[in-house]
Formats: sequence, structure tokens, C-alpha cells
Amino acid sequence: MSMAWVRKYYGVPARRGGRVEYTGGWKDKAKSTLGTIRSASGGRLNIQLDGEKHASPFHPTYELRYLAAAAIRADQREIDAIACEVHAATLMGRNKGTPWSAAHECAAAIRAMGDKGNG
Repeated sequence: MSMAWVRKYYGVPARRGGRVEYTGGWKDKAKSTLGTIRSASGGRLNIQLDGEKHASPFHPTYELRYLAAAAIRADQREIDAIACEVHAATLMGRNKGTPWSAAHECAAAIRAMGDKGNG
């Protein structure tokens, strides 16, 4: 089963070369470990954890956090917040009664969402 199959079936943003955090602990169960996705086979991701010589198979949804995906969501929230402010300025103009406080509240709410609203 290919990387594309893993992405579609499990709904994860797995990509060859993508960075992940294995939160289950590898050698020390209390610590998380970073790693790099090397390939996919048999419905599993082959991930080379930092400090290891070889990749090991991991289930795509078990104890993994996809790091690039979190960064993309944060970037998208900032883009959405800016778009909210630009939209208000474009529609009504700064000095023509634009509800700037509402536009800024909208932008602040988007920025404050964190991962709560964009899972």
C-alpha cells in the first residue's frame, strides 16, 4: 500500500521526507522523539527516528503528530485573519464607517483559535 493510500485511508498528511513527532516514547516512554517519514508499505509508515540508523514501521494514526501539518494550519489561520481585515477595508474603506473593531475582533479570534478549530 502506497503513501497515497495511507493518506487517503487514514486521512493523515503523510509525505516522504515529512517530519513527525512520535509521542509514545521510543527508548524512554516519558519522552517524545522526532523522526522523518522515509516510505510506506503494508499500510504503515516507515519512519527513521532521529538518532536511529534505520527506519521502523509505525501505524499512521498511533502516537504520531505530523509537524508540517501543524505549521500549515498556523500559517492558514494567519492568512485567514489578514483576509478578514483586508475584506473589511476593501468593502467599505477605512474612513467610511467600516466596522474596524469587528474586523479586528474577527482576526483576533482566528489567530487565537490555535488547533481548536482547524484539526
